Amino acid sequence: MTEIDSTEAREKHGIYCVHQQMPNREFRFRLKKVDGTGYIRTEASGVGAWQESHYHKQVRETYIVQAGWMAYAERLPNGQPEITIHREGGLFTTQPGIIHNVFMPANSVIHTIKHGMCNSEDRRTDGTEEFDRFCTGLTTEEAIISYAVQAASSARPRARYSEEYQHFDKLIWQVPAWATAIFALSLQGLGADSVQSIAKVARIPADQLATVFLFGLSLMILCFSHVMYRFRVHQRSLKEYRGSSPFKSASTYTHAMVVGQAVFLSVLGLLSTKHVPLWAAIAFGFAWFAALTVSREVRLRCDADAISR
Repeated sequence: MTEIDSTEAREKHGIYCVHQQMPNREFRFRLKKVDGTGYIRTEASGVGAWQESHYHKQVRETYIVQAGWMAYAERLPNGQPEITIHREGGLFTTQPGIIHNVFMPANSVIHTIKHGMCNSEDRRTDGTEEFDRFCTGLTTEEAIISYAVQAASSARPRARYSEEYQHFDKLIWQVPAWATAIFALSLQGLGADSVQSIAKVARIPADQLATVFLFGLSLMILCFSHVMYRFRVHQRSLKEYRGSSPFKSASTYTHAMVVGQAVFLSVLGLLSTKHVPLWAAIAFGFAWFAALTVSREVRLRCDADAISR
């Protein structure tokens, strides 16, 4: 084993040590390489404090909590701040280009490993002033933890609902298939021989049987359309309908198709009574289809409170 002194490490390998007490009174013991990668052991003073907001162009930082805890704050891509709390033994890695900051309470200890494809120190502080003011505005540990807890509690329902969103999305596309199958079977069952055979067994006129048959199946498909609508309502918290064009949503067309199937069977049911003129049955069908389809699309695009009941 050959010892390598600090001079040889720097001159031949580009590795050197830098140990400092920072303005916030914490101690940092660094092992650095000229390419911008390295290691830092950070020991907080007897008073908790924020570090300085910054970001890296290429370097990732992996944090490990040795003792105590730390708060990690970052600015999300949408510009909103987020704070997470990491306890003893916790480990996580930052992403390049994300403005972030760290709060360390009294006497806590963390390790930071800087790694990534870079050629020099790439720590940047330009454009971080506003985020720095946000962090330093949280002056107590209680305020920092409270902010992190509130953010986590609001994020958990959203994470759970993402699974429900996928479930409802599958159901939304299954409902039209079920309704179409019933629709096709309904038309097949309207064959003269089938109606006459059933009417003979039931001992009722064939035209009355056809009317009951058509209205019953129409009602069934109409129920499917309402079920599909409710699925879309449940999906709304993660799929922004408000202000969007209904003509850009594929589910709008499939929903309209299911409603159209129910209306078509109802129109045939009206005609089977032989008391409703063709023009009146068609006009009724168009009015019913338009009213039901438009009212549902409008409600989906109104305020969430109006459709969450």
